[in-house]
Amino acid sequence: MPSRSSSEAGRAPLEALTLLATLALLGCGEEPATQGRPGAAPPGAPEAEERLGPAEEEALYDAEGRLLESQESVAWLVLPRGLRAERDEPNAHIYRTNVPLEKLHRYFGPRLLTGAVDRIGDGSIFRAAAGPGRDPHEPRLEVSLLSSSRGGVRIEITEQRPVQLADPEARARELEEDFQGLD
Repeated sequence: MPSRSSSEAGRAPLEALTLLATLALLGCGEEPATQGRPGAAPPGAPEAEERLGPAEEEALYDAEGRLLESQESVAWLVLPRGLRAERDEPNAHIYRTNVPLEKLHRYFGPRLLTGAVDRIGDGSIFRAAAGPGRDPHEPRLEVSLLSSSRGGVRIEITEQRPVQLADPEARARELEEDFQGLD
């Protein structure tokens, strides 16, 4: 029987322990989509968009898989079904949804007319968007569709109110009065 040196004898248990720890970690792992996310569906459960709360029991999609309009709107923009309001202020609105980002882009894209679209990862920000056939005096919207670190998609809509110009004739009279006082 060959003799082992003391360093070789101490290394064998350490290697065995490392191998056991690695196997234990590999065996305990969950699928990355659900690991560590509270409320995430367990493997084999229906997808998030199929698990609807009581307020979302109506169908989200038409027969072709397109998002349907809801009864809610922000300014002139009719929102799709499946959004949950998180914050609602006079000119700022934040929603969350489990609807896939791709389907949201297909819904919002044709409704938001703008030449300024910033891509951020898989998401987008539509800047100073107007609606098709809308009154130019209605507010433009900034709409962001971004993946959330909490899961799902965060939709933020900010109304950009048009600047109200003063009556040019009234302003001319004010300036004329100011200049007369200088004489």
